[in-house]
Amino acid sequence: MSFTVIGSPDFIFDLRLIPVVLGGLYGGPVVSIMLFIIVVAARIPFGGNGVWINFFNMLTITVLTVYLSSKFRAFPLSRKLYTVVAVALSYTVLIFLMKAAVFDDLSNFQFILLYGLALSAGIFIVTYYIEIMRQNQLLHNAVIKSDKIEVVSQLAASVSHEVRNPLTVTRGFLQMLKDPTIEEKKRLYYLNTAIDELDRAETIIKDYLNFAKPQSEMDSSICVKEEIEKALELILLMQIIFR
Repeated sequence: MSFTVIGSPDFIFDLRLIPVVLGGLYGGPVVSIMLFIIVVAARIPFGGNGVWINFFNMLTITVLTVYLSSKFRAFPLSRKLYTVVAVALSYTVLIFLMKAAVFDDLSNFQFILLYGLALSAGIFIVTYYIEIMRQNQLLHNAVIKSDKIEVVSQLAASVSHEVRNPLTVTRGFLQMLKDPTIEEKKRLYYLNTAIDELDRAETIIKDYLNFAKPQSEMDSSICVKEEIEKALELILLMQIIFR
């Protein structure tokens, strides 16, 4: 309203309709009512008889947008564009008819035509831009979801392989524990190793389940030499078991 076209000393014309209509259609009844109050309150300081014209026109448009808001978001793009342009043209006709009927103040036809075209073009462009942004956002979310599903499927295949390894080792040691002649020291070693492998499988499964909600990483130190020696012992034992 700070950048208006003065139609007469009492009437000013601007593009206030665009945020009121689009805010109501996309935001719903609560937003529409809030915008109505803001626009009416902002118009009062400018004064003139146009205050009352603005009040009744905005009230009519607010009621219309509240009615259409529940259906508008489900409309296809073409119907949305037709709807907002129709509202803009209806507003233009309404405001000039009320101006002429109530205050006997006729406006120049060329001015009415230019104002109607400018308002319609403005609301058409803004609506189209909003819809393009919404479609891009939906497409972006769909791509992210598709990528995540692909990653999860690949991860599942990797996890199944990783879980199979400790389970195979555990099975091998449990088979060796059937031997009644095995030394107690080796028996304890086999049991502890089997338990460690089951714990490792459980850790892998937990990491997979927490993939959607990653937790903060925790650093820990290991002895590389001990890990290598343990891996070699496992390889040698598995060779003996499945030989």
